[in-house]
Amino acid sequence: MSGSPNPILVTGSHRSGTTWVGQMLTLSGEVASLHEPFNPDNHRSWLEPPPQRWFTHVDETNAEMFRAPMDRVLRMRPPVVPLLRRSRSARDVAAVGRELARAVRWRADGRRILLKDPIAFFAAPWLAETYSTSVVVLVRHPAAFVSSLVRLGWAFDFGEWTSQPRLMEGPLVRFRDEIEAAASSPPELLEQGILLWRCINDVARTYRDERGWRVIRYEDLAADPLGTFPGLYRELGLSWTQDTVAAARPFVESERGGETPAHDPMNVRRDSSASRFTWLDRLDRDQVAAIRRGTSDVAEAFYGPDDWRPDHHQTDT
Repeated sequence: MSGSPNPILVTGSHRSGTTWVGQMLTLSGEVASLHEPFNPDNHRSWLEPPPQRWFTHVDETNAEMFRAPMDRVLRMRPPVVPLLRRSRSARDVAAVGRELARAVRWRADGRRILLKDPIAFFAAPWLAETYSTSVVVLVRHPAAFVSSLVRLGWAFDFGEWTSQPRLMEGPLVRFRDEIEAAASSPPELLEQGILLWRCINDVARTYRDERGWRVIRYEDLAADPLGTFPGLYRELGLSWTQDTVAAARPFVESERGGETPAHDPMNVRRDSSASRFTWLDRLDRDQVAAIRRGTSDVAEAFYGPDDWRPDHHQTDT
């Protein structure tokens, strides 16, 4: 690899604000953001060959199959021929040309790579140890996460995890029985979301407590972006300037409230404060109670009683 500064990974569960945070971190012009290279469905991924499983776990047993591809990614060398093969339209072909031109500019500018990728969550330790990657992990309120999955109808095949023995024997061992049951007989979306949130964020807790990584509640960033991002910029060695502030304002003050649309993952302009509490309008009291009950063994590490009180949120906003 070149002598460029260490890469940055923004990860956490999906629907946790990683796209918005990743975009906010690009505003100084010092980083080059890549969208979800570990996503098996990302036909524009620079990781070639792409992972075959969602949330692929990488450790010493399978690292060799990812080392050379990730070296190329971090050298900003997009796999042009595979990208052209995966193109689905003339528009995609044109996009490959733009990707190549963008990579050339990034290298010339000495940009630092930022991987915006919740799907790389279980690869994060390997990325950190192999490439000195700075990892930022986002946690989002359980009710916000689950309500988003229910609204979008996003089911998860837990067989993606049971087919990875090292993942089940390592980070997810505590949940093995529940995951195997869900893989065998998928529960309703609400229950799927509860189990997903617990599994991912229990590992996020170990990332925080055992590795000392920066694990941030999305709600804390969204409540006061212009007050909180300067500190995150400093920690990551990025420059927060008046130009950065000016560039950030449209991403935190837009009148388009709510979450990033699933069909438009790069559109992150929103009223960030309002987006913290979308779950209040999506869930009834029984659903909120079920989510609170179901996630309590993990959620208490990140959220207190006030974070579940509608009256508290309403006065706060």
